Amino acid sequence: MLREQKGITMVTLIAMIIVLIILARVSIMSIIGDDGTMSKAKKTRLEAIAAEELEKVKLAAAEANGKDTWGAVTQEEMELYLTKNIGEKDKKYTIEAKDEGAYIVTFVETENKYIIDRKGDAKPYIEENK
Repeated sequence: MLREQKGITMVTLIAMIIVLIILARVSIMSIIGDDGTMSKAKKTRLEAIAAEELEKVKLAAAEANGKDTWGAVTQEEMELYLTKNIGEKDKKYTIEAKDEGAYIVTFVETENKYIIDRKGDAKPYIEENK
């Protein structure tokens, strides 16, 4: 007399474990891989920070530009309006003069650079010798 067996066999159990391991690996790689969710979130966060910085620089440049009768931006005015827009707690940026009345604003934490021309137009600064 043969008994009826109920349940799963050892082979079925091992096959299920292998499938679960493969699914776990695929899920983990989709989250932490080079093109995963975490990488995309970090990239998006950095892009948002850069956009916010550029907006603050553009606002400060526009305010500084409006103060001068000739529409020229000075370093002192840029520092004044950047401090007003960013905050006075700690200096989170540096300003250096470039040729022909242009200024380069560098944010210390992100190391992002923006150039402001003498008319007050601001845009991301890309160094040529990088």
